[in-house]
Order: sequence, then C-alpha cells, then structure tokens
Amino acid sequence: MPLSFVLEIIALLISLVIAAAVPDSGNRIFGRTERLGSKIAVRETLCWQATAALVVLIRALLLAIWSIPRPRIHDEFAYLLGAATFAAGRLTNPSPKLWQFFEAPHILVTPTYQSMYPPAQSVVLASGTVLLGHPWFGVLLSCAGMSAAIVWMLQGWMPARWALLGGLLSLVRLAICSYWMNSYWGGAVAAIGGCLVMGAYPRIVRQRRFGYAWAMGIGLIVLANSRPFEGAVSSLPVGVALLYWAWNQHRLVPRSPFSQLATPLLFCAMVGALLTGYYNYRVTGHALLMPYREHAEQYQQVPLLLPMNLPGRNIRYRNADIQYQYEIWELSQFKEGREQYLGGRWRYVIFGDHETLGILLMAPMVMLPWALRDGRLRLIFVCSIVTALHLLVEHGAWPHYAAPQIGSFFGLVVQCIRHLRAGRRGKLRQAGRFLSRALPVASVVCFTGFGISSGQENGWKETLTPVQQRPEAEATLVAASKGKAIVFVRYHFDPRMTEPFEDWNYNSPDLADAPVLWVHDMGRTDNEKLLRAYPGRTPWYFSVDYSNGLATRTEFSAYDQTSSR
Repeated sequence: MPLSFVLEIIALLISLVIAAAVPDSGNRIFGRTERLGSKIAVRETLCWQATAALVVLIRALLLAIWSIPRPRIHDEFAYLLGAATFAAGRLTNPSPKLWQFFEAPHILVTPTYQSMYPPAQSVVLASGTVLLGHPWFGVLLSCAGMSAAIVWMLQGWMPARWALLGGLLSLVRLAICSYWMNSYWGGAVAAIGGCLVMGAYPRIVRQRRFGYAWAMGIGLIVLANSRPFEGAVSSLPVGVALLYWAWNQHRLVPRSPFSQLATPLLFCAMVGALLTGYYNYRVTGHALLMPYREHAEQYQQVPLLLPMNLPGRNIRYRNADIQYQYEIWELSQFKEGREQYLGGRWRYVIFGDHETLGILLMAPMVMLPWALRDGRLRLIFVCSIVTALHLLVEHGAWPHYAAPQIGSFFGLVVQCIRHLRAGRRGKLRQAGRFLSRALPVASVVCFTGFGISSGQENGWKETLTPVQQRPEAEATLVAASKGKAIVFVRYHFDPRMTEPFEDWNYNSPDLADAPVLWVHDMGRTDNEKLLRAYPGRTPWYFSVDYSNGLATRTEFSAYDQTSSR
C-alpha cells in the first residue's frame, strides 16, 4: 500500500475525531481564508489566468531542486519521437533502412517511422522544444492550461468560489507533484479538451451563449487527437443532452438553436476530420487507419477491452524485447485485469487513485446522494459514471485515461464538499463545516508533504534508472569511438518475469545524423548488412539482463565480427 495512501487514511481519521470533539476548531483562520477566496473568485477571468500562472511559477521555482525529468517509460519515448518529428517540420519520417533493427515498443517503423499515438501530446511537446528549447516545457504549459481549464469549466457549473477551490485542488494533486507534470505521457492535453467540452455545455444551455459551441468543437478536436476512444465515450452523454435540449428549444421558441450550434460544431468536425485524416494518411497510407490501429495489427495480441476475447493471433516477433512486451507482459496484464475485474478495479474506481484524488477527496463523496438532488450537475455525474465504468473494462487503464473527465471528477468532489458543509442543524452542521474545510487542506498538506519527504530522502535528486542514463552513456561511446557509434543491444529476460521493463532501442527521427544508433543484435550476417547501410560508425555490443522488471546487469563490449547472436 503506498505511503501517501496510509498518510491520507491517518489524516482522515484525525479529521473525523476533531470534527466529533471540537467541530468549531479553526473557525477564525478558515473564515478569513474563505472571505479572501470569495473576493478573488468574483473576478472569474483573472482566477483561471492566475491559476495557470501559479502552476508555472511554482514548478519553475522547484526546478532549482527538482530538475527536468528524463524519459523512462515506453510511452514517453514514443511521444518524444513524435515531438522531435514535428519540431523538425515533418509529420512522419521515412521507414528506416533495414527497419527490423529499429523496432521498439509503441513505435511504427513501417510503413513510416513515427509514434503510434495520436499527435496532440507530441504537438504540445514539440511546442516546448520550438519555443523554449526542451519538450518538457510543453508539459509545463499544458499542465498550467489544464488547471486553468478546470477552473473555467467549473465556473459554468457552480459558484465562482467553489470553482476556484476545484482548480486549486487539481493544481496540487495533478499539476505540480504527479506524473502528469513530471513525465511526458500525462493527461493534461486530453483534460484541456474535456474541460472545453464540459465547460461550454452550461454556457450554451443556461446562458444561451452559442459562441461557446466553438470552444466545444475545439475541445472535441483535441480529444480526437489525444485520447480518441475515452474522449468519444465520455463526450457521448454531452452530445445526447445537447441534442435533447436543442430539440426542446426548437419546439418552444421560434428561433431554433440548431442553426446556431450546427455551424461551429460541423465546421470544427469537418476541420478536425480533415486534419486527422491527412495525418493518418501520411503515417499509415490510409486516411481512416490510425497509427495506433496499424501498430496493433503488427504487434498486439490483446484486445482493448477486458470483456473481449483474445484474438488468438500468431505473430512472429523478430526481437526479444518486442516479443516480451506484447507476448508476455501485455498478455499477463490482460489476464490480471480480468481477474481484478470485480475486485481491485472496483476499489480503484471507488476510492480513487492515490496520485489523483486520493482517499481524503473521495471521503466527501458520501454526500453524493444529496449532491445529486441539484439537477444542474447531473450531467457531470453521468459523464463521471460513464468514464468510471469504461475504466473498469479497459485493458491497462492508468489515471490519465480518465483525463477527458478529470474536471468532472473534481466538480463532483467540490459539489459533495458543498453539501457536507450544508448540514441540517446543530453539531452535525458544525462537524460538516469543519470537514468541508479540513479535508481539502489535509489533502493538499499530505500530498505536498509526501512529495517533499520523497525529495529529501533522495537528496532532491532524481534516482536515475539505467535507461535514463543513456545521455551519459552516449557521450562516453562517442568519445571512445572518436565519432558516431552504433550499439547492438542484446536482451536477456528472466523466464519468470512478468513485470514491465525499460527498452533501449529508441532513436531520434534523424537516424543519419544521430551520434549513436541503438539497434537490435540480429546475428553476424544481418549486423554486417546494417553496418554497410549506416557506414562510418564504430560498432559496439550492449547486453542487458532483466529480472523482476529491473536491469540487473548492463555491459558494453567491443564488437566482434566473428560472433553470432
């Protein structure tokens, strides 16, 4: 059980004891803070702008002790390949010569060389590279945009001061300390798209401000190019509700809202379909064939959803790491997911991920039956339930898979906190008011404290895994080679291992100019063909042994032309 989860349980128990014994604790300081927050929240535009600025300021100040992260996960390298490609002004790259040597998880090497993922995340990373010199700055800006978008979205659903609270909670829980900020595969981009869709709906329906249909359309484009499947599932209730409302309005008023909504939404749908189709065409050769689907056809053996049957495909893998990724690890994850279908996954959905909402923010959800009496937020509840049910059946679900509705989750939490505060009378009302104040504060303190303690434990230095030390290894190889190098990687897996591993065979999009190429060792004869295809490079061997998901041995050695795999 994660230490942060234990800390939050302890904090919850302490809060409950104080609420029962001395419920009027902290009235003065809490009251002053709430009055100040109410004064600030009235200026709605300033609130979401200030929230974004606060994310940038806090994380920028932390760079002195918490450096820019290095990629480690397969997905991160895939997104970074897309980012480097876009930053170079290309949509994709030609398939490498002898592409079998360059295979890597989540990467297409044929028909073109590109990430398998939708392009939105890589576009954001590329903007960080182009504007500020490093892809992580794209992550920073997207997380700032996510916190601002959550505030803006909630302002359409609830009073401004409560919307500000939801934004600040998301700032701490997601936009500063979590992997959404401190990696390259988080969900901030999809969260922005989801918030645009959800935030536009109440402004269109309640305020009849049809110009916000443009925001909804842009949000749908972002979702289609970041998390298309989850975005479509979570946006379906919004589309149904909007059509139902527009139909009723058409019957009641002479001027139908259909035309005012159709123009921006259809235009955005057309533009989004053309852009996405053209990107698909450039990468896979077919406008309707997504790179993700092309990659699945080439490598994957498990379906997207747990209730689906295994296709029983007989795929011949050319390299040990690719075979382990898709034939052993993903298959074991699929089987484990089925076993947890009515066990661990229900607990995950009910109690929340310890890095996203956590037990302290899920505790107020006991007030959900009373919160749902306010019909204005029922759509948020429906979207959240649809997303939660979807996560129960999706293979390999991570917290950022829920990114399209993360604003709705925080909205539900805040709404439940509001009803926790509005107890009926007497001591119960006082206890509820104390908990409505203490639980958000405790959540922020626990999560921040855990991050600080973890940083102090490591001396505020990231503990680098072997693959995260590749830049240093490449510098050593270039110096030893007195020029460019090519590394033939040999993988050795413990036959009992079913954990994820770190893959070394990731390269930049410009293979010809890369100082070091990381390729598979495919035997003496084929290796010689590769050396002739990429001349002028000093060859090396690199052996890596994996056990329990960890690299137990890494070793470089001189290339021996007489050896075989």
